[in-house]
Amino acid sequence: MSAHTPGPWQTDDGVVYAVPDDEITMVEMEDGPRPLHTRMVAIVYGHHIGEADARVYTHDGNARLIAAAPEMLALLRDLVSHQRDVPAHACPGFDCSACARPDMEPTRALLARIDGAASQEDAPCSAS
Repeated sequence: MSAHTPGPWQTDDGVVYAVPDDEITMVEMEDGPRPLHTRMVAIVYGHHIGEADARVYTHDGNARLIAAAPEMLALLRDLVSHQRDVPAHACPGFDCSACARPDMEPTRALLARIDGAASQEDAPCSAS
């Protein structure tokens, strides 16, 4: 399994960092107090989208999405684990084809990619 900085992750002005709530150190800046990013995970950039009169800058949304990654990963692992524990025919006397049992293969493939288990064929080419 590939290692990553443990969550939870938080955001502040486009910066994603991992600091437990009780370890946040506030630093006084010109524009007010800011958290000291002692365990920075990412500096997130974005761009403007939308019409000129309703432009939205995407860096905060991108940062929130990235900061949610550890929680999403845990939920995906739980989902795959739960689906593995439920027998395919868990409802005797019922037509299982009517069940809303999702195909977990794409989820398993995503988890393998996150864990770094992708094949060498999928790795980017390197110049020799």
